[in-house]
Amino acid sequence: MTDLKDCLTGFHSYCFKEIYSQPHNALLVQAEPVFDKSIPIATDFFYEQLMANDDSAKFLSTELVQTRLKNDLTAWLKQLLSPKAEPDEIVRVIEAQRHVGEVHARINIPMELVSTSMFFIKHTFFTAVYEAGEPFNSEDKIQLILLIDSLLMNSLNLINEVYLKDVVKHKRAALDYQYHSSPKDTALEIVKIKSKLYNWLADYFGYMTSVTPGMKFPEAEANECGLWITHKLPLIAKNKGPVEEIQALLHKLQREIRSRDRDDMSKHVGQVRSLVKEINFLLSALSEKIIKESEQQDGLTNLISRRYLAPIIQSETQTALRTQTRYAVVMMDIDDFKVINDQYGHLTGDKVLLEVGRIAKEEIRISDYAFRYGGEEFLLLLPECDLEEAVNVAEKVRQKVCDMPIEAGDAASISVTCSLGVAEFTDHPDYMTVIKAADDKLYESKHKGKNCTSY
Repeated sequence: MTDLKDCLTGFHSYCFKEIYSQPHNALLVQAEPVFDKSIPIATDFFYEQLMANDDSAKFLSTELVQTRLKNDLTAWLKQLLSPKAEPDEIVRVIEAQRHVGEVHARINIPMELVSTSMFFIKHTFFTAVYEAGEPFNSEDKIQLILLIDSLLMNSLNLINEVYLKDVVKHKRAALDYQYHSSPKDTALEIVKIKSKLYNWLADYFGYMTSVTPGMKFPEAEANECGLWITHKLPLIAKNKGPVEEIQALLHKLQREIRSRDRDDMSKHVGQVRSLVKEINFLLSALSEKIIKESEQQDGLTNLISRRYLAPIIQSETQTALRTQTRYAVVMMDIDDFKVINDQYGHLTGDKVLLEVGRIAKEEIRISDYAFRYGGEEFLLLLPECDLEEAVNVAEKVRQKVCDMPIEAGDAASISVTCSLGVAEFTDHPDYMTVIKAADDKLYESKHKGKNCTSY
């Protein structure tokens, strides 16, 4: 448990230890009937106001509010407004505020929105206290209003303090990821994207001239190069100007092919070809800048280091909420890795990690992410991918690993298996929810006997 002395630092007014004094605890006990009546009203009023505001509503959904968030807010208020006599109880309150701040940072909800929202809660409680009858006299009401204000404002201060700390950490990690992305891999990805974009152009012209019924219309933004430009390019490029220009051209290309004028097809074809050529020109220019940057990858597996996961998955979560799309997370763990290390040595263990990482990276799209999550565990982040597609990816990776012999020295080879867990983003703005869901499914695979995928 967090040390009490550590918990009580960084406050801007009274610390919680001083607020939960004996007289204040007695007042909180006396006010329990008022709180029991007011907390549901405060919770409903709080979310009614947030859902009516365009800036806050994008972080929420009606189902999420009804099934999870109202219960969470109710529990938070009950804990905060109940008396605390023991130091451990105060520590738990402080840890709860820190947890809220961490969640807000992961969601990237604006701090001013949280601060404004606290007004709705205070308004409800102040009104309830003002209208309370016996046993409260005027002095009791004033003291209770001041106590509620102190509790709520100290909570808000601590929440915002943790929020700022974590937001800064995420921003630094995002910048670090940009400045240390492997220029070699980035350049290769851009070459592949340019090639895929020209392949798409050929497919599109084939579609335009085809008389084959049922030929699939090739969307510009939904194919692999479009996904890469939408999701991955902003995270590996430091200069946002070229990225925004490329994305704007991609949107323009999508609009052009959706509103094509069949009466002037030569003009339409010329416009599409010109847009693709301009996108590829900007990608080449961007590649020349990125190629100068230094290496960042996990030194053994050449996958993305876990330290860069937070800013990347936070960005994907916000994109998914904004565009009403899905993404999926695959958690992957090498079975019995300790036995491999103990029996065949760490050199063989390193070789296993390298080969499994290579397979994971090869089996995903260029717009996807493969992370070295820790030890023998990997995480795959798949933008605009539903659960069924993600399970197919996981199974392909699992089967490739299972079919791969690893040389263990003295002409011997060993077989390696992996257990995997898959989860789909479900509109919860805290990305740790989907990571935990995938991790739970991973351990379900372990309990099933390993070498399988659970979802």
